[in-house]
This record gives sequence, structure tokens and C-alpha cells, in this order.
Amino acid sequence: MFILVAATSVFAQEPSVKSTVYLKNGTVFNGEILMKSADVMVMQTDDGRRYQFQMSEIDRVEQGQKRVEKPESEEKQSNFSGILEINGAFAKAAIEGLEFSPQFSANLALGTRDMLKTKTFVGIGTGFELIPLKYNNKELAFIPIFVQISKTLNNKPISPFIGLKSGYSFNLNKEYKGGVLLQLTSGVNVKLNNYKSLNVGIFGKIQEVSGTITENNEYGSFTKQGSTKIINVGISAGFAF
Repeated sequence: MFILVAATSVFAQEPSVKSTVYLKNGTVFNGEILMKSADVMVMQTDDGRRYQFQMSEIDRVEQGQKRVEKPESEEKQSNFSGILEINGAFAKAAIEGLEFSPQFSANLALGTRDMLKTKTFVGIGTGFELIPLKYNNKELAFIPIFVQISKTLNNKPISPFIGLKSGYSFNLNKEYKGGVLLQLTSGVNVKLNNYKSLNVGIFGKIQEVSGTITENNEYGSFTKQGSTKIINVGISAGFAF
């Protein structure tokens, strides 16, 4: 009985192992690790404060000179990622029948979820876009090729995000040719786990197109061959994986 109590007493007096946590953003914390799982780690720092880290935030953990390996599931996780989006908007341009028309599109971009360790998605994508015209049962159909950048502004379960797309859109309508596109998006991102999330946002898009356009001036409306810009404003819903 004495031996057990004595051993327990010695163990209780033994100082806790100090650890150093290095985050991917360069921040360093020193203290005692209270809990660690495949998804999160809880640390009490030397000043008595407690911090919870997502394992995806951590670059490495060291105890003295010994490095503590991350869970196997974390080590095997790839930075490969993708974003699938569905968009609905209204479009306006100097084209007959496109004064204020609905626009529908679906896009898929594939790339990395952690470009230069900044938690920024950067990828290349394509999709399909359709704009029905009001007259003659015509429509404009595009195949865009673009670079997409998306950044969640913090690591909270619900966070604001911003996005950018830039590229070229090919028109499938013989009467018109496509052109350069630029799209800006802002909204809310909802994390499902460390690697999957849903987002909803509002976007504005400008896209060049050339062909038969309508010009209005003090003398009336005229048609000519030239180029114009399609302006889209709408709502985007996406799934990141």
C-alpha cells in the first residue's frame, strides 16, 4: 500500500511535458497539450490560457527536441481540392433580347486548397452557361475556361469568404463570339468538416462578347457589328471538397 501511495505521490509531483506548437501561419505556442484527436488539439500555454487548434492549422508539434507526428489521417490528407458551383443571375447587354434576361450556369474548378500555405484555394475550372434571349427563341450558350481563387477569411465554422474568377468564355452561338470574363464573389462559408464546406454568395460578372449589337442614341436604336459587355448580377451556391 505504501509503495503504491509513494509511487502515486512521485508521479503527481513529476512536471508535465512541455510542448511547442508551430502553426502554418507562423505563430508559435508553448505549453502543455491537454487533448489531441484526429481533428483538434487543446493546449494550455505557460500563462494559463487555453487554446484549441484545428489539426489542419498545425505545421508541426515538438516536445523538447522530439517531434510529435500528426495523426495518420492528417498526414495522408492531400491538398487537392475542388469547388462545384451553381449560379443564377440576371444579365444585361447591348444585344437584342438581352435587356434583362435570366442567366444559369454550373462550374467545376480543381486545384489546391492551401496555396503557399495561406489556406487559399487556387484552381482551374470550366463549366456551362446559358442565357435565354427574349425574342425568336434564341439563346446564348458559353463554355468558360478560368482560373479561380477563393479565400475564407477565418477558421470559424461560419466565415465570410471572397472569390475571383478570370478567364475566357467561348460562345457556342455562331452569331456571336466569346471573350474575356471577370467575376467577383462574396458570401458566407459553412464548414462541414476540415475538408468540406458549403458556401452561398452574391456575385458580379463582366464578360465580353462580339457580334450583332444594338446601339441607342438620340436618333434611335441601331444595329451594327461590334463588341459589348454582358453584365451579370446574381446568387452563387457552392460545395468545396
